[in-house]
Amino acid sequence: MGETFDSEHYRRVLKSHQRFIQELSNHTGYPVSRLLGRNSIWRVYDTLSCQRNHNLTTPGWATQEVLNTLQEISSFEVMFSVVTHKRKEKARLSGGVLLNAILRNFSKAMEQGSTLKFIMYSAHDSTLITLQAALDVYNGLLPPYAACQLFEFYQEDDGSYSLDLYYRNDSSRDPYPTPVPGCETTPCPLTSFTDLVKDVISTDWDTECGLKPSWPNTGVIAALAVAVAILTVALLASIAVFIHQRRNLYSREG
Repeated sequence: MGETFDSEHYRRVLKSHQRFIQELSNHTGYPVSRLLGRNSIWRVYDTLSCQRNHNLTTPGWATQEVLNTLQEISSFEVMFSVVTHKRKEKARLSGGVLLNAILRNFSKAMEQGSTLKFIMYSAHDSTLITLQAALDVYNGLLPPYAACQLFEFYQEDDGSYSLDLYYRNDSSRDPYPTPVPGCETTPCPLTSFTDLVKDVISTDWDTECGLKPSWPNTGVIAALAVAVAILTVALLASIAVFIHQRRNLYSREG
């Protein structure tokens, strides 16, 4: 991700808003260097938007003009960070994880005949964005409150399975149909969909993220086995001592 925000194009676009960012620094108290960091301007915009949506008082400097500029820069930041630069690689480590969970739900429905008719995940707007980036359907606009990406899963007359995508970001109208990029038919056959998204599905997330367990699995098992053995021996020894002392006591009393 650091490679993304250090790119020349990203820096050039933010530099075109240099005066605005300096004023934003004066208002928020954040250093310019921090505002130029990873989606930092988006966080400022998101905070102010939340305050407005909850009818809280916003700072006097947060005029509609300022909010519009913040939204413009924020949309660029997000679009550039999740789509423009190495989309698939980033998707494997973010939205692809949720997409994989959704595919597993489809598999359970096919293999086990699940009676569930509806599954819902509640998440932040950033999660929705990364999911749409993994699907390659993100439109570059920040999701409003209650926006959702819909998957409709069907069993066709011939027994095969397919799905449609819809995006709901406006409560005054029906959800927008979202064609699956690369799929030639609507609804999209599940086999085709699975093949189209396979490059954004990680089979070993920890390894791809460079995470290493502090203990190798075999080491943990061996350590636990030794600990259990020591505790068992100690417990048996304590019981033996207790029995021996009781016998001596009874012998003296006799």
